[in-house]
Amino acid sequence: AWTLIKEGTNTVLKGTDHNFADLSQSNSWDDYIFKMRFKKISGFLQVNFKSNFFMPTEDVAHRYIVRFEESNQISLAKGLNEQKGIYNDLARGSVAFGGGWNTFELRVYGNTINIYINKSLAIKYKDTQNPFLSGKINFETGDDTEYLFDNVEIKLISAQDVVNP
Repeated sequence: AWTLIKEGTNTVLKGTDHNFADLSQSNSWDDYIFKMRFKKISGFLQVNFKSNFFMPTEDVAHRYIVRFEESNQISLAKGLNEQKGIYNDLARGSVAFGGGWNTFELRVYGNTINIYINKSLAIKYKDTQNPFLSGKINFETGDDTEYLFDNVEIKLISAQDVVNP
């Protein structure tokens, strides 16, 4: 489901069908900036972060979810108990992302979340209801999906790097 392909002179990651690309392996991260370029060919994409979804020692799985929707909308949700399918929608943002290459940037510091698409701040949110303060990060493609990914970066962040709601 995940392969490296050539696009022009660049090598990119291609994700198809319903699969996860787990970036943090066994590490659990706290405060960071996550950036990537993406190109939609078809289907559905979401980025999961501050997640313990794939940590077998956890009794109740949780994660924040950024969903890229068909109508140039993105949404932020919180999965409170994945085994029971309990999700809370937290925020929505209108963005312009087309079929070409787009930039996604996620900034998380403590309970503050900033989401940028193509350098425009689309969502700024502060979780005051039992926030998830650490966890893994991955991106997930849906059924009948094809996306390309490039230039994935993760770096440490400080409080002055986020915009408070």
